[in-house]
Amino acid sequence: LGRLTMNSFYWHSPSTAEAMAGSRRRTPSSQQKKPHPQPMEAVPSVPSVTEEISSVPSVIIPLPEAVPRMTRTQRAADVPKACCWQSFDTLLDPQGRPIMIVAEDFLCNPERLVRLAKQPKESEGMSWRMGEIIRNDKISNPLESELRGDGFPGARLQVEKSSVLGGKIDRTMMKCLRSMARHAWPEFNLARAHDRQHQISVMSSEEQVGGRWLDAQRLPHNEIRWDLGLLPGGLVPPSLTAN
Repeated sequence: LGRLTMNSFYWHSPSTAEAMAGSRRRTPSSQQKKPHPQPMEAVPSVPSVTEEISSVPSVIIPLPEAVPRMTRTQRAADVPKACCWQSFDTLLDPQGRPIMIVAEDFLCNPERLVRLAKQPKESEGMSWRMGEIIRNDKISNPLESELRGDGFPGARLQVEKSSVLGGKIDRTMMKCLRSMARHAWPEFNLARAHDRQHQISVMSSEEQVGGRWLDAQRLPHNEIRWDLGLLPGGLVPPSLTAN
């Protein structure tokens, strides 16, 4: 048995990140009063009520000093009906910067995702693919080279945004994430991201050697797209991951 999850990724490239920064620096003028057209609704929702909290359900914080503050923001009236979350919790670092957002009951009806997971449309380029394990070529022992290698544990299904069902999933995810992202990271524009991807995954060690987890799979990792390039100073362009 494995754990079924839905993951969404939004990546900015150096050019889209600089364009966002430039739009914030520009001085408003008569030619700039008209809002720039967005792929989603022109006026995004803005949460209204935020309160301080002392803990977040289902979140274990091993270093409390690294997360000295947590808040809960209530749902605004204009959040789409497809989104079932009633509030979201924000974890902030000592500098007051949001680290992570947690929300329960994200979607009211995840049936589209369940239907896609059960019956992926191969005609639209969507099918389950097993993760590939890359052996550690510095270790001669075959078993150890695999256990100390790297790779995704289980299978993944990439949502094709150009398909009818994939397009609906893409729009729904953005609508339900937008209010949270705008609250925590107002400079991050979901709609103008260089690339975005959604995938359904089943995480399991069942098909791996001995049914065991690899050492690398026990460690934290990131989803940085190094192929998109870096900002001046070697900084990674901003990105957002939701699961």
